[in-house]
Amino acid sequence: MDSHSAFMLDRRLKSGVLMWIGASASKDTRNHPVYPSRGYRLMATSKVALPGMNGAFSFLKIETVGSWYTPLIGEDTLVLAVRARGGIIMNVRNNSCIPYRELYHMGGQDTIRGFVGGGAGPILVQDGELRERNNTPLGGRRNVLFNMELQTPLLESYGMRGRIFYDAGCGWDAFLDDVPADAMPFIKRNEFNMRHAVGFGFSMTRPQMIKIDWGYKLDRDKKFKESDWEVHLSMNVPW
Repeated sequence: MDSHSAFMLDRRLKSGVLMWIGASASKDTRNHPVYPSRGYRLMATSKVALPGMNGAFSFLKIETVGSWYTPLIGEDTLVLAVRARGGIIMNVRNNSCIPYRELYHMGGQDTIRGFVGGGAGPILVQDGELRERNNTPLGGRRNVLFNMELQTPLLESYGMRGRIFYDAGCGWDAFLDDVPADAMPFIKRNEFNMRHAVGFGFSMTRPQMIKIDWGYKLDRDKKFKESDWEVHLSMNVPW
């Protein structure tokens, strides 16, 4: 294992006590818990981990998200769904650590489909080779996300719906306080750079809550040998 791999393993598996205090406010007018056709949902959340309670960890995290639904044809024949999200996480104390899982790993089913997890944000290039599967996501301290879908029923007996979508977003500003000096030149894509993808998919509620999407990158980065597309499978959870 090289020194860069050891550093990332230590960051991901860093042990310690983590206690935080959070608050949230929301408003939800959606007319269905899984397949809304009208209404909106707004939410703002905050989370703070104080240094005196957590040893090496401390951070302040603030997020906002909004989703909106409206029928375009009939009441439920063709539905437009839009979501926007933004967030920031910062140190409360200098020289304290932000947990790896609290950073923004943009890419994947719940963020930008068509990208691997963390593929639309800062990366550590392993072995000096620019190859998508050889890059280690670092996570960002800032993120923006925009999703738009057209949804239509397919098989009512399975609670199945199809969709086409457009996703855009970015994570940037990696946490670098604990990065070894010799690894700094291998950190790439740490600046704000919106990534874009389109695709299609379907979801169902019976017999299992399943969601499958195929996403195609509109701005594939050939320098990093990114794949043209990705397939994502997850639970069917609404925005």
